[in-house]
Amino acid sequence: MITKQITDIFTHLGSELGKEFARIKGTPVENAVNLAIDRVDQVAERPTYPYGTYRLGSIKRMPTKSSFLVDEDIFSGDEIDSEKFKRTEKKRASALISFSILHEKSLATAIALADFAMEYLDSEEGMAFCETKGITPTLISDAVEDRTVVFDNARYDYKAGFDLYFSFYKTKESEIPLMQPPNSESIQIQDEET
Repeated sequence: MITKQITDIFTHLGSELGKEFARIKGTPVENAVNLAIDRVDQVAERPTYPYGTYRLGSIKRMPTKSSFLVDEDIFSGDEIDSEKFKRTEKKRASALISFSILHEKSLATAIALADFAMEYLDSEEGMAFCETKGITPTLISDAVEDRTVVFDNARYDYKAGFDLYFSFYKTKESEIPLMQPPNSESIQIQDEET
């Protein structure tokens, strides 16, 4: 399932954000601690501020015309299996992601970190890392949004974020038996009378 690759991307992004947070605070990058980035619906306990969250929205399949098949031989050692081959069907899909950074005291820091994340995912380095996971990020938002939440007791969760799509291929593999030529003994020829 694609969720593992998405988790890997956000774990890596947490490492990059930890370095950026160290730069913002003016501490050595070597002492940076990864920022926790958790899926919104799977956060059991609130991590240490600042931290990131992402919401995995709908996964949308592209039209069937964007799918394709890849047929490959199956090998047993050095020999090609003469009875079957592997068929992989690939269909293009995309997932809507809503990403946010939360901070307990500073909206400016939340915005700076969210902006860094947005720039990173749109950079050559960030896109290359995502591609190693089979995902192509595409920004929807052109700027970071203030998503601050105010609670009843006048406590704030300073929050900034943006939305993007993760595009990928959903794959389905199957083994297909090869058609065997008919056995000459099983062929019967009938004479036609004219």
